[in-house]
Amino acid sequence: MSVINRPFWFLIIIMLIVGGIITSCTSPPPLIPWFNEHLQIEEAVFPKGVNFSINREEVSDYIDFNEYSVVSNTSDTPIFFSAVSFWGGSLDKLGQSCPMENLCLKVVSGQAWKWDTLNFDPPWEYGWTLVDEYDQYDPLELNLSGSHFGNSDYTILLIDLRNEFDYGDTKRPDTVSIPPPQSFELPYIYGSDELDITLTVSYSINLSYSNYEPNDYSGIVMICIGGIILLALLIVIALVILFNRFLNNLDEKAKLRTIEKQSLDGKN
Repeated sequence: MSVINRPFWFLIIIMLIVGGIITSCTSPPPLIPWFNEHLQIEEAVFPKGVNFSINREEVSDYIDFNEYSVVSNTSDTPIFFSAVSFWGGSLDKLGQSCPMENLCLKVVSGQAWKWDTLNFDPPWEYGWTLVDEYDQYDPLELNLSGSHFGNSDYTILLIDLRNEFDYGDTKRPDTVSIPPPQSFELPYIYGSDELDITLTVSYSINLSYSNYEPNDYSGIVMICIGGIILLALLIVIALVILFNRFLNNLDEKAKLRTIEKQSLDGKN
């Protein structure tokens, strides 16, 4: 008889479902910004074929808009950006060192590239891949995400922004002062020339802030507590079932050995 049977596997499936419910109900509420963030590029003379621009898009019901920088380069001379992994840490430790001193992003001939894995199984191999694998001709989009300025793969700059967010019991007051603008330098390499561009972040009141209605999390907390108790109970039951099956298996093996011994004694 198998040590683990169908009832045990059924119990395992129930435990996974309960665990998924606990994970989903403990997801934190979204961070709601108090202010909109406006990006502005200071006047500059760019190399031939190079252009920096600002685009705006709507991203949610409780944020007025999101602005991001678009870097395009139609020339054959590449633009490089020095960057580190968006998730932090040394690229060397991740086995993902970019060539030429962490120059991990480039734009050339109208296409943005990133230094990334070329395969999904070890041994890892790295090389240039499209930033957007579904678009063969695409510029590089760089946005502000918290303190990161870059894209979803790499951070080019860490910026101490002055925006505020709802967090825990911290809510935006009815009257609040708009933070002053702040500027930062965005370095890049065009061919072998080290250049930079000045970007300014300014702020305005997020008028969509009031659209977000936080849920009553008291009921969700009770669901989480109940799910944790149920999961603990299921784990205990699973261990008991497994232990009983193990003992029954040992008992049956002992009986078989006794029968075999009696059979041998009878023959002798």
